[in-house]
Amino acid sequence: MPDVSFFRSLSPLDRDVLNLYVNFIARAIIPVEQDADVFYRAHASAIEDAAAMLRGRFGVPAAPLWRGILLDPGAIGADMSLAPIGHITYLSFSEERTIAEEFANPQAWISALVRLQKPHVRGYLIKYEPSSQEVLFSHHWAEPMGINHMRIPMWNADSVTRQREVIIRQQGHRFLLTDAAMAVDTPTGTHHV
Repeated sequence: MPDVSFFRSLSPLDRDVLNLYVNFIARAIIPVEQDADVFYRAHASAIEDAAAMLRGRFGVPAAPLWRGILLDPGAIGADMSLAPIGHITYLSFSEERTIAEEFANPQAWISALVRLQKPHVRGYLIKYEPSSQEVLFSHHWAEPMGINHMRIPMWNADSVTRQREVIIRQQGHRFLLTDAAMAVDTPTGTHHV
């Protein structure tokens, strides 16, 4: 259930900031073109302030985060890295590697549309440990904020929790990639076999 005491403790200004933040999160969860990126750029200060308030209230994930992506192998650097994409302001990750692996699976049902447009894509995994300041949203915040109870068209409200989603600010990082078909997790991280 939503944390009513949290909302009651907010000033009217904080409520306005949180309203902008929730609008950004809704756009980020159901991405339509670059709507969330445009919204973030227009309201970055309020979104960052709200995220800082929520990090202070509810904490941030400590585990490494995982992201599964489909890319044309030609888009990857020789060092198996992915350069930042300038117009992207945020990235979604999961606390669960298995969920990222599903997003990195070219044969998964969620990959069908990408595969139709780009039949030669391969799946890659990113393992990343963000600083706490990079975290814009954590699925741990969804229930106390009432996000799991929002009615958003074309969205299953509990998917944020099921996917153990964490959204971070895209800060121009080059992410090291691991070919999802050959990834092996070891105590020192993920690497090729």
